[in-house]
Amino acid sequence: MSQNDHKLYLYDNNIDLVIGTDGLYVDNRPMNNRKLIAHKGLTNELLFSIRNRDRKLQNVFSDTLSAYLINPTTKRRLFYKLLEHTSNVGQVKLVLDEGDLRNVTAGLYRIYIAKQDVSGIDKPVYSDQNNGLVFDIQITEQIDQSPTPTQSANTFLQVASTTDGDPANVFTTSAFSGNQDRNFPNALHSIAIYPDAYTGNIDVQASLVESVPSTNNLSTDWVTLESNIQVYHKFLTTGNIIITDSNIQTSTGNVTSLGLQSIIITDNENSNTEINSSNINLSSATTLANVVSLINLAGNTNANVVASVVSTEDTDANTKTYQLRLAGMDYTLSGQSIANVGISAGTYKKPASNIITKNYNINANWIRILHTPTSGNISQVLIRN
Repeated sequence: MSQNDHKLYLYDNNIDLVIGTDGLYVDNRPMNNRKLIAHKGLTNELLFSIRNRDRKLQNVFSDTLSAYLINPTTKRRLFYKLLEHTSNVGQVKLVLDEGDLRNVTAGLYRIYIAKQDVSGIDKPVYSDQNNGLVFDIQITEQIDQSPTPTQSANTFLQVASTTDGDPANVFTTSAFSGNQDRNFPNALHSIAIYPDAYTGNIDVQASLVESVPSTNNLSTDWVTLESNIQVYHKFLTTGNIIITDSNIQTSTGNVTSLGLQSIIITDNENSNTEINSSNINLSSATTLANVVSLINLAGNTNANVVASVVSTEDTDANTKTYQLRLAGMDYTLSGQSIANVGISAGTYKKPASNIITKNYNINANWIRILHTPTSGNISQVLIRN
C-alpha cells in the first residue's frame, strides 16, 4: 500500500435497546457488548434501535425518549437530551452537539435511556435482555478544538440616512455568526466595541433565522438584546432634579426653591491654573436651562466642559425629571450648590481606554451591532462565542 494511501471509514453507531410492557426479562443474552465513543469538538450522532424481547423493531414514533449522561465516579447526572425520531420504524438518534461536551472532561461515562409515559413518568428502556439499564460511553478529545476565532468588523453599512428622510443616520455591522448550532450550555457572546472620538447610541441585536438575516435596521429577522447604549467621547457627569407640577407638559424645571448660589468648574485639560477655573454665580437662575446657559457662558475658562439639560416625563407619577449634564475630558466640580443640582463634587476624568465590553448569554445564530452616531466613528467591533 502506498505510504500516502490512507483508508477512511464512515459508519453509524447503532445500538439495540429493549422495551416492553411488563419490564421483566430473564433472557440474559447481551445485546450491547461494545463501548460507545463520542468525540469532543464534533457533533456526534448515536442511533438506537428499539426492539422487544423477540428482537422485533417497535413503533415509537409517538413516544418521548431521553438520554442521560452520568459520571460513574460521582454518580452525578451531567445532562440529558431528548432523542430525535428518524424516518425508520423503531429507530431514534441521540445528537451530541459540540457544545454538549464542551464542559465534559474526557473519560469514561455511563448513559441510559428512559421512556416517558402518558403521565410524564420516566420508565426504563433496557440496554440488554438481562435488566441492564446503562452502557459505557467514552468521551475523547482526540480532535478537541480551541475556541472559535474572534470575529471582527471595521466597516459599517449605512441602513438609514437623514438625507433620505429617515429620522437618523444608522449604521450596521455585517451579521456575526452566533453559537446556537453548537449548543454551548452558557451560549456566551462577548463583544468589544472600539469608539474613535465617538458620541452616539449603540444597539446589540440577535437573530434566530437559519440563513443570513436582512441588513435592514427595522427587519423582523432581528430582536434587540440591548438598546440605546449611550457612548460619549467625553466623560459625562449627570444629576437629577425632580419637578412636580400639576401640568407636567408645561413644567419648566424651576429651580428657585433650590437656593442655588454658585458652583466651581476647573478644566484640568488647561494647565494654566490662573485661568482654568470658573466660579459661576447661579443665584439669578430660575430654571435648569438658565443654569446651563450660565455654565456655558463661563466657557472662556472651562472651555472643554459643556453643560446641557434633558428631561423625561412620568405621567403616572405626575413628575418630570430634569437632568443636568456636564461633559468633559478632565475636570473638577465643587462649590456651594453642586449638590443642589444632583451632582457629587469631585474630579471626573475620562479613562484612557474607551472600549465598550458587553456579554450576552443567548442561543442565537447571528449577532450584529447597530449604531447611530452624533460625532466620531467606531473603528472596530470584535465578537467571540
